[in-house]
Amino acid sequence: MPNLASPACLVLLSRLAIAKTRKKSGMSLLLGAAICVVLAGCGGGGGQATPSESGTQTVSGTLSGLAENTSALAQGGITSTPVGLVLTATEGANVLDFSSLTLGTTDSSFKFSMAMPKGASYTVSVKTQPAGQYCTVSNGTGTVSDQAISNVAVSCVIASHDVSTKGVPKFVANNYIDLTQTSNGSPLINAISMFRSSEGHSYVDGVETCRSMKHYFKNPDAATKIYAPVTGTVTKVAADNGTGGGGTQLWITSDAYPAFTFKLFHVNPGKTYTTGNKVSAGEQLGTHIGTSTWSDIAVMAITSPVISKTSVRYVSYFEALTDNAFLPFKNRGIASPQALIHSQALRDANPLNCDGETFTNAGSDPLAKAVSF
Repeated sequence: MPNLASPACLVLLSRLAIAKTRKKSGMSLLLGAAICVVLAGCGGGGGQATPSESGTQTVSGTLSGLAENTSALAQGGITSTPVGLVLTATEGANVLDFSSLTLGTTDSSFKFSMAMPKGASYTVSVKTQPAGQYCTVSNGTGTVSDQAISNVAVSCVIASHDVSTKGVPKFVANNYIDLTQTSNGSPLINAISMFRSSEGHSYVDGVETCRSMKHYFKNPDAATKIYAPVTGTVTKVAADNGTGGGGTQLWITSDAYPAFTFKLFHVNPGKTYTTGNKVSAGEQLGTHIGTSTWSDIAVMAITSPVISKTSVRYVSYFEALTDNAFLPFKNRGIASPQALIHSQALRDANPLNCDGETFTNAGSDPLAKAVSF
C-alpha cells in the first residue's frame, strides 16, 4: 500500500484539490492514488521529501498612496473607494486557484491567504481601481520557489488629465437626460444654458471666478428620466438644497477616465445610492425632481496628481460627448459643442459681478445665457 501521507503525495493531492472545481473529485483522487502507487514503486513514497516536494508558499506585499490620495480627493468632494486585488495561480495553461483582497485606507500591507505549490506561476493584479485613483502592481508575477513571496508592491496615484494641454477626451457615449420627452408635440427640454454663462448662479473651480461653469437643461418635469452618463463609481450622494433646489445630488467618477467626475443635480433617485455603488453607462438613475427647478450637470476634471486649488477644473459636458452622443443636439440645430461654450477669454473680457453665488449684473450681460433647440 503506498504511503498516501508522503510529502510527494500530499503536494500532488493538494494540487488536485485546488483544481477540484475543474475536475470530478472522485476521478482526481483516483488519479492521485494511482500516481502515488507509481511513486511508491519507484521509491518516491518513502524517505524525507525535499523542500521542492513539500513546500507551499504565500504571497504578500505593501500598499502605498491609497490613504494619502483618498484624503486629498476628499478636498475636492470625492469619496474614494478601496482597491481590489486578485492573486491567480496557474500551472501551464490551467488555473489552479485565485484569491481576492480588498484594501482600504488603513492598510499598508497585505497577505493573501491562498498557499500555492512550488512551481506554480502567480500573478497579482488590480481587480477594482479605487475611484479617482490609479493603482499599479510591481513584482506581481513570478514562479513559486522555496521562499515565500513578500516583495509585491501596490502603488496608487491620483488619476489626472491635464485638459489645458491634452484637451477633453470624447468618451461619453450616453446622454444623461431624456431628450425624447415631448409636451403638446414639442420637445419638453428646449433650451440649454451656455458654459460660463450668467444663468442660474455662479459655479466655479479654483481658477475662474463669477460665472456658471455647468449646463442647465431647461423645463424638465418629474417624469424626465435621468441616466448615468458613464460607467463608474458613485463618489458622493448629498441632499440638493441649493438655489431652487430639491432632490439628490449624485457624483459619478468614470471608470475609463477616473480623472473625470460627473455631478448630476436635482435627481429623484429610483433607488437608494451610497458612495461606492457601481453604475453602468445608460443605466436609469431615477427622474428629475420636478418643475420647481431645471436639471443641471457639471463635469469636474482633476488635472494634476497633486491636488490643489488650481488642479480641480470644470469643463463643459458637451466637450466630453462622442460625436454620436452629440447627434441629438446637432439634429436639432446646434452645430457643435463649441456653440454651447463661452471661452474663458471671452468671459474674462465680459466679466460678471457676484455677491457670493448671486450674479448682480446678469441683466446687462452681453453674452448669451442659453441656446434654444
